[in-house]
Amino acid sequence: MHSRLLIAAAVLSSTTTASSAQSSRLDAFASALVGRKSIALIDARADAVARLRRSPTHAIYTLDAKVKWLGFSRGFDECSVVRFDGERIVPLEFAHIDHGDATKGFRTEFDWAAGKAVTRLGSGEVRTADIAWPTWDPMSFQLALMS
Repeated sequence: MHSRLLIAAAVLSSTTTASSAQSSRLDAFASALVGRKSIALIDARADAVARLRRSPTHAIYTLDAKVKWLGFSRGFDECSVVRFDGERIVPLEFAHIDHGDATKGFRTEFDWAAGKAVTRLGSGEVRTADIAWPTWDPMSFQLALMS
């Protein structure tokens, strides 16, 4: 696990609810989600748990999901680490882990001082993009919509 994720996890392990007026509309939560659909007359199921852990200045938003169909099972995890800057939600890091195929995973770090986002693909390839505010990962965008 990347050091920023470890540091954020340590900070958040002791403080899971907001005690600051900053971004106070986002309280810590955990939610279980279940979806079912019949595909070719065979039931498919998706289970997920979404969690938001936070301190007054940072948050970790995670999604742990598993899809099952016809004996096929595939799990993936997503994690977004953000910083609160007043009412702004600033993405710091995003990770997607595919438990069925590591080459489909990736991790993106946002370097706001340099104006760059660096993505490391599961294949080992590294991609860099210029960024400017607002730039989001999928989960920090969800947090922005919820705030």
